Amino acid sequence: MQPESDADSVQKRRRCEIVDAADRCIRLHGMQKLKLRDVARESGMSLGNLYNYFPNKEALIEALVERETDRFLETIVAAGESKGSTPAERLRERLGGIVDAYMDPDSLAVSLFIVNESLVNQRVREICVEANKRICEFVLQLIRRDFSDSIRSDQLKLIEAQIFMTRCHLESLRGALIFN
Repeated sequence: MQPESDADSVQKRRRCEIVDAADRCIRLHGMQKLKLRDVARESGMSLGNLYNYFPNKEALIEALVERETDRFLETIVAAGESKGSTPAERLRERLGGIVDAYMDPDSLAVSLFIVNESLVNQRVREICVEANKRICEFVLQLIRRDFSDSIRSDQLKLIEAQIFMTRCHLESLRGALIFN
């Protein structure tokens, strides 16, 4: 693997700044009113320069979803990284991490704006579906790793269904947080 060049580092940093600016714009005005010119202004660059990083709104949303998915997965990993614990204890810790990630107030509003946009924008829906698949597969990989000796392949389908149901419950709790 080659070390990252200064130009790559600057480009990566600028992309992050633009995603941060989009996040702020979404929090202030919602996804429906998100305009790339507003994101450019918020990030301190010209609209033409922003297009060098993101060709359209969907590409920017994809980067935002990717960042939120990465944060979600990092929370899950960190929750189960205690040394010396049994697989069952790590699973309990990881489940707690999943709940913490779902209930994170910093990502709650933006996540809901993105999901709302997915109802009217097919490309955003595809981005959300891919992020969901990535999260589910990641959780399954953790379970396979921690329980490789004790889980049969036929049990994985049941576990997958349980993950789906748990996520449904957590999505409901997110709604309760907003309205209560």
